[in-house]
Amino acid sequence: MIRLAGGLVVVLLLNIVLWAIAIIALCAFVCYALFSAVVGARPWRLLRLAYSPLAGAVDDTLAERQQDALEDLAAHTGKTPVKLWLNTSTPAQPERRTHAVWLHPRRPRAENDPNKPKHEHHIRAAILVGGNCQTWADMIDEAKFLLDQGLYVLSLTLSGYPDPDESYGGLKGRLDWTPTEVSMLDDGVAALRWLTGTLISASTSKERDAPVNDRVYCDAPGRLHGSRYGIAHHEVLVEGHSLGSCLAHLVAAYEPSVAITVMQPLSSIMQVSVYASINKVVDIAHMIAPLSKGRALYVNLFGIPMWGLSLVYSCLAYNGGGLEKYDRVNRVSGFQKLPDESVDCRMRDMAGFNAPTAIGIHEGHYCVIEAALDDLMAVQVDEDKTKPFHGNMALALEESAKACTKAKHLRRRVKRIRSRRADHGTPYYHYADAREGYKEWLASI
Repeated sequence: MIRLAGGLVVVLLLNIVLWAIAIIALCAFVCYALFSAVVGARPWRLLRLAYSPLAGAVDDTLAERQQDALEDLAAHTGKTPVKLWLNTSTPAQPERRTHAVWLHPRRPRAENDPNKPKHEHHIRAAILVGGNCQTWADMIDEAKFLLDQGLYVLSLTLSGYPDPDESYGGLKGRLDWTPTEVSMLDDGVAALRWLTGTLISASTSKERDAPVNDRVYCDAPGRLHGSRYGIAHHEVLVEGHSLGSCLAHLVAAYEPSVAITVMQPLSSIMQVSVYASINKVVDIAHMIAPLSKGRALYVNLFGIPMWGLSLVYSCLAYNGGGLEKYDRVNRVSGFQKLPDESVDCRMRDMAGFNAPTAIGIHEGHYCVIEAALDDLMAVQVDEDKTKPFHGNMALALEESAKACTKAKHLRRRVKRIRSRRADHGTPYYHYADAREGYKEWLASI
């Protein structure tokens, strides 16, 4: 009893300390916001390493894994995969490239008839992007699953994760390469433009100015452009896993007609910060002073101060810099034209990877795959993880998509697939309920 009472005192003191830190952090954030508005200070890039700890770091095993992956994919498809570099360079990062691999299915889906209305067309290609620190070589099984559904696949590595022969330098270089809203949007838009033929070519080498014989074009046949090759926007599915769901939602806001699948998604960087911090602090408190049904008590006790801390941290790390001009600077022919008054505000509202904003803009098919035991995208309120976690973001995103579909009278399919035994990071093909549910949804679009 004495030990339990001592533990409760420690937990109470911890709560007081967290409240004090939260108040101080909120005051610091207000001061920083005023300071940055006056002098134009840059965001605290160092804070982003908490979300992408391996950004800019070279993986010594990647070269071997990439070679094994290419051989595996070649055996699966019967065709040679094409390793690509998409040019996403900027004045600040002239050497920047988005790494990708282009894959052909054995039995591609039939071409859509250009004389039929768009809502009767089916998707024909997928842009695949993994979660935090994952490269295209880590997404081989997901790529093979999509290929088996008859889809062409362009599998990406988020820019900021170097290839084996690249180096981004020390800590300063790593800070420059942590993924942001704009860098992810650049990756997704470059992939979409290459698929649809509005990005002239990619290359098979990392050189910025590739020679003519090194240029690679999308060779998927298509008639909707008035040419022989290229996939139309509404024929593209963007599949994002975990952090990759941010890219999927960003692309959906930029080009609303694409279909998207988000696997174990986050609704915003702030929300995932709140959930992760609450779960970690509650784990510590429950270890110090274990109580029957104590997790629910600790969640209520620590929820508000952790929400305040997470708000400050995430807003400092991700403020959407560059989004306010993205549409005006980057929109090219072939994409939907927007009224002038909406050009700049639309993407700016995606600061912090705000998924509900994207859903409100998006008009294509929408699928969300939920892991019932997800301890990153939901708050764990029971001790043994036997009950559904509270506040899983997947459910809220599905509800937002359905509400948008009804309000805008859209002719699209919205589906949530729930894998009852999966936790965060479990692939959808691991359990039959998610695998078969997703296969059925893909067949319907």
